[in-house]
Amino acid sequence: MAKQSTTGIADALIKAASIGRGSGYTRMAADLGVSYQSVQQWVKQGYVPLGRVTEIESIYGVPRHRLVNPKYLDSITSARFDISES
Repeated sequence: MAKQSTTGIADALIKAASIGRGSGYTRMAADLGVSYQSVQQWVKQGYVPLGRVTEIESIYGVPRHRLVNPKYLDSITSARFDISES
């Protein structure tokens, strides 16, 4: 499997820029009702807050596993649930 060359938030910014005028940062900030600086911080860290993952996935079509902090992703994907024990 080929390694992704960009982060999910970077892909979302590219899509945001293609939707409207101005930068992807400005468009995403307006779409999500957050500051430009918030979007800058997400890009800098390479992931978005958990509370924004589904919203960004819905608006820009970037899969949630590409937007989540990798330390949470490992926990989520490795969790096993056995409903037969209930």
